[in-house]
Amino acid sequence: MAFTQGHALLIGVGTHDREHDLDVPITVEDAKAVAAVIADANACGYPPSQVKIIHDAGATKAGILAELDKLAAQVGENDTVFVFYCGHGALGEDGNYYLLSHDVRLNGAKVVAGTGVSEAELLEKLRLVK
Repeated sequence: MAFTQGHALLIGVGTHDREHDLDVPITVEDAKAVAAVIADANACGYPPSQVKIIHDAGATKAGILAELDKLAAQVGENDTVFVFYCGHGALGEDGNYYLLSHDVRLNGAKVVAGTGVSEAELLEKLRLVK
């Protein structure tokens, strides 16, 4: 039976445009595996058209934020939203925590401010979900 009010965004950042030492390709397979369970009619039953996967070059900072905006615009008050992120997180030069996107830049071990998805940006987007 379909769970028509279910919506999911799955993000796998397996490769990085500039920071190749951070590459972990299995993250994409993890996101795809979770999506398969979410969309399985015998498991979670989310409609496949409401399960979105972005990864690698599609998982840039702008790409992630845009998909979160689309998700917020698509869902209603009685819907369920599942967001899955598989990738690295790190502290930024500015003291904020970041999810590392495909296009992140590092200065040493710290994220260059504005190049990953900051905790504040993520929370702002999630607050738009009804």
